Amino acid sequence: GVWRKTGSKFWNKMNTSIFVFLDDNIFGKADYAKELFKALIPLKILWGSQATVNIAKPENEDLLKLAAESGCRFLFVGFESIDQSSIDEIGKKVNKPEVYLEAVKLFHKYGITVLGAFVFGFDSEDKSIFERTVDFTKRIRLDLAQFTVLTPLPGTPLMAKLKEERRIVEENWSRYDFGTPVFEPRRMSTEELVKGKEWAWREFYSWSSILRRIPPLTDWKRFILYGISNMAYRIHWSEPRKTGHNELEPPNI
Repeated sequence: GVWRKTGSKFWNKMNTSIFVFLDDNIFGKADYAKELFKALIPLKILWGSQATVNIAKPENEDLLKLAAESGCRFLFVGFESIDQSSIDEIGKKVNKPEVYLEAVKLFHKYGITVLGAFVFGFDSEDKSIFERTVDFTKRIRLDLAQFTVLTPLPGTPLMAKLKEERRIVEENWSRYDFGTPVFEPRRMSTEELVKGKEWAWREFYSWSSILRRIPPLTDWKRFILYGISNMAYRIHWSEPRKTGHNELEPPNI
């Protein structure tokens, strides 16, 4: 597709000071990112976007600091999995689970709230992946987390692979919603995948988890955003849905 820069006149038409940049990686083009962030500083806005985890490295700290100075308060980061074997399946070479902890610390250093996205259902994963993932997210004090099911989209190598292996179990495209298993997992059943995913949501947003991950009061801007967003997710996921599992106990699957 065509990549276009947003003209500065756009800002004058918006009656708000909070923006979300719909970009797969706002830091992807470093030179333009610097230009953008410097231009945002005098506008005194707050903004969020998406980023890859590798931006949070010491050699990129100046760029991350500039982003924060320009109003960056929130980033969606695709961690994908805590297991390198799972990440290798999708070929996302920039993701290295061993650096996730330091990456989150660096985001937090500049007051940036992190929503980490994780995917369940890779061939290398067994039923232990759910509890191990949630334990990991608590340990690194991730602000927010999103848990989805691996979903093969049309035209992707994953779809071709699963079709060749005759593991596609759902042809109704309305079911390809990233929450419903549409293929047969290798090391668990589709029911176990759903139960584990829903348990992960409830456990991550349990009271004990929220209190464990809470930011320091000295970082009051992130503290406020953390409280509001975690409560919103908790209200949505606090009641057992299809599975009926208690939020404080791992799924018995």
